[in-house]
Amino acid sequence: MRKKLALHIENNLKKQQWITVTWHMPLEWTISPCIETVINIDQYHGGSALNVAEYIITPNCLNTGKYDIILEIKSNGRLSKMFIPVTFIVG
Repeated sequence: MRKKLALHIENNLKKQQWITVTWHMPLEWTISPCIETVINIDQYHGGSALNVAEYIITPNCLNTGKYDIILEIKSNGRLSKMFIPVTFIVG
């Protein structure tokens, strides 16, 4: 069982940004392209600076009915980070 997730990122600032996306998940699970990626976000030029990053998560071992993984997003040059919880329910 694989799950494909798309991360839609919009830059509303007037300058280019780089963000680091890190996935925190069980050790048995794999993610493609990799656990940590760096994404270039173009600057906002009066239109929309929308970027899409796609990930494929493969849970290799399912021992419980619920799994919580964390998506960490950090913009380079900024001190704060954003953490997004993602819950998988095994049916």
